[in-house]
Amino acid sequence: MDFDDELRKFARSDMPLRQMRELARWQIEIWVDDACLIGEARDVSWGGLGAIVEPDSVWQTRLVEGCQVRLVFLWGDEDSENIDPFWARVIWVKKKEKVWDIGFEFYDLDEQAGAYIARYLFTRVVTRHLEDDDGL
Repeated sequence: MDFDDELRKFARSDMPLRQMRELARWQIEIWVDDACLIGEARDVSWGGLGAIVEPDSVWQTRLVEGCQVRLVFLWGDEDSENIDPFWARVIWVKKKEKVWDIGFEFYDLDEQAGAYIARYLFTRVVTRHLEDDDGL
């Protein structure tokens, strides 16, 4: 199956696949050196991830634009447990009252993690469009 072609058909969009985002709700670990912060993914694409975290004072200087982090997805299913941590770069941080909204750009994504994200995106797009068509 040509994932790119099938996703475009369902999404009915000319937007580059790297930018197509789907809602996500799963926990992630964000590693900077030997420190770990737990966050929640909010949206995901092939190119990156949006997440929220509740930082403490230790993270004030660590989680800044341009910093490199290792991400671990905590999906909780058997397939995701086999995905190694992968590298991402912080591309924006929006500090709100109690949480930070953070954008991550993936790089050096291995084949297994890329395939898992692709399956997730494809499933979300297909499910969303089937639910939309159900109401017709």
